[in-house]
Amino acid sequence: MTIRRRSWWLFSMLAFSLSASGCATSNLQSVNLEIDRDGSDLNNGSGQRINGYLLLDGTKVEYKGWAKIAGEDSIRFWSNGGVRLSGDKGFVEMTDVPGPVYALDSVVALDIVSESAGAEVALFGLIVLGGLLVAAAISFSSDPPHFQ
Repeated sequence: MTIRRRSWWLFSMLAFSLSASGCATSNLQSVNLEIDRDGSDLNNGSGQRINGYLLLDGTKVEYKGWAKIAGEDSIRFWSNGGVRLSGDKGFVEMTDVPGPVYALDSVVALDIVSESAGAEVALFGLIVLGGLLVAAAISFSSDPPHFQ
C-alpha cells in the first residue's frame, strides 16, 4: 500500500470517527430517577437545565429552560428569555419567563442537558485519534517503503 493510500485511509477513518462520535448534549431521563439521582438540580433552588420534557400522554415538548420540583406534587418550568432595561444607564437584565406547571405524575421524563458532554466527546476523539496514530505507526513500520 502506498503512502498516499495510507494517508487517505487514515484521514478517512479520522473524519468518519469524529462525525460518528456525535455531540449529544442531552438525554431523556425519567423524572423519578432524576429526583433520586445524586447531584440532580431538580430539587434545589437553581433548577435542572432541560431541552424538553415528555408528558404521560406521550407528548414530547421541546422547551429550553429549567425545571424544578415545586411543592410535593408538581413540577415547574421556566426559561430566561425576558430582557429588561434597568436603571438610568440602560443595564440589560435577564428575567425569568414563567412556563407551565404540571402535576408531578403527569411528566414522565425530562430531556436533561449534560454539562460535561463536550468534554466526553473531546476525550472520545482523543482516544480514537490515538488509536488511529498507533495503527498508522504499526502499518508504516511493518511494510518498508517501495521506491519506484
